[in-house]
Amino acid sequence: MNLEAIQDYIMNNPTNVLTRFFLDPWAFVQEPWFWWALAGMILVILWCITWKGLALWNSARNSQKVWFIVLLGVNTLGILEILYLLFWRTNKKKGFWKKLISFKK
Repeated sequence: MNLEAIQDYIMNNPTNVLTRFFLDPWAFVQEPWFWWALAGMILVILWCITWKGLALWNSARNSQKVWFIVLLGVNTLGILEILYLLFWRTNKKKGFWKKLISFKK
């Protein structure tokens, strides 16, 4: 077999996704699932950045150095950050959730 026949077999065989990516990386842009996966990844990144920012900001304001280091180093898709904001932050009396939701100043 020649090289072109091998490449043609690999490109037309849908099970060799990784091999197809290395032979022609831009072919994935033409796939319909690529744009849905990209949009999903962007949403997950924005979700993580939002919750991590809120949790890190609260832990820094409350001088909780251990929590700041743990929240900075561990990525749990926002789960640990939400749990920290709900249960473990020390400054609970200021109404964080009311300030976050309200539009009045």
